Amino acid sequence: MNMNLLSTCYMPSVAYMALLAGSGNSVTIERMETYHRQTMRNRCMIATANGIKILSVPVVCPQGNHTKTGEVKIDYSERWQTIHWRTLQAAYNASPYFIYYQDSIEKLLTKRHDWLVDLNYALTEQLAKLLKISCSMIFSDSYVSPDEAEGDLRDAIDKHGKCTLFQFPQYHQVFGDRHGFAANLSVLDLLFNLGPEAKDYIKMLVANTQAY
Repeated sequence: MNMNLLSTCYMPSVAYMALLAGSGNSVTIERMETYHRQTMRNRCMIATANGIKILSVPVVCPQGNHTKTGEVKIDYSERWQTIHWRTLQAAYNASPYFIYYQDSIEKLLTKRHDWLVDLNYALTEQLAKLLKISCSMIFSDSYVSPDEAEGDLRDAIDKHGKCTLFQFPQYHQVFGDRHGFAANLSVLDLLFNLGPEAKDYIKMLVANTQAY
């Protein structure tokens, strides 16, 4: 698979991390595109006692609809970091491996970043390390149109978090008996539920991906 151009993503999904794992030694993260609102660029999905919940990072677009992704600032007028972390605690405290990852995730999530791409980069980098994904990430210096891009997966995951490139085998989820299996949530769901085996799940997705 030739995958080398991805969008930025907040607390990336299982599919996003599989795309990263299948991209080879390096991947370019898009920051020069016009920012797409209401996408996974500033949101993620997790499984809670009440079903799927979307966590969104509040942002400010200085140039309105013409703001580039790399220019999007994080809005700290509300205590979103505390809300996100407490929501994660409530959702995953009973999961088998939450205790092993909570400190590193909380530290990253509660650190202040001015720019959305920097927050996403820090989270993705740490999650890649936990999943044993060896891939360097660099930011784009200029915008590449879809017609010119090679290995363009910027929109491989749609605004609803869906990705048709992978089939997602079921694994145990904390509230699976109540709501059924939910595929392609934030990879935190995979880590908290499978622990060290999460990396094998990602490898399986990459190995079973069909050419496209």
